[in-house]
Amino acid sequence: MADGHRVLVVVLTNRHFADLGKVTGLAGTLTAVEAAVGGDFGTDAGRYEHREVICGLLAPWFAARTIDEVEAALGETSLLWQRYRSFADVAADPAVAANPLMRRIDQPGVGPVTVPGMPLVQPGLPDVAPAPALGEDREAVLGAPAMGRNGSS
Repeated sequence: MADGHRVLVVVLTNRHFADLGKVTGLAGTLTAVEAAVGGDFGTDAGRYEHREVICGLLAPWFAARTIDEVEAALGETSLLWQRYRSFADVAADPAVAANPLMRRIDQPGVGPVTVPGMPLVQPGLPDVAPAPALGEDREAVLGAPAMGRNGSS
């Protein structure tokens, strides 16, 4: 896109494909290309077979717009779409930190990090805690009896 963002668009149905052609202004062009290549863009297989041609036709429309313009246009359609976000983008999103499943902990040697908590709250299970520092749990780990091949100690 013009501002460097990306979106993922999913076309599952003929309605989706029609909406994609309509919103991009390429409905007539897509119909003409479908006839020219002898494809059937009314099927998943037909769209998949000619995906590179279809993507090539759509690319200039997306490249000429900002993410805000694309989101506004696609938001008025039946299309399944979402702004592509990196892991860092998702982790920095305030909505992630506000999610009750997420916890903020202070990991020694690393600093504050957001981590997922337990999806089920059960009595007796501890809340999320920082990992032990390197070697801190050495005795607990090495002090356990070694297991033999048959599972006996």
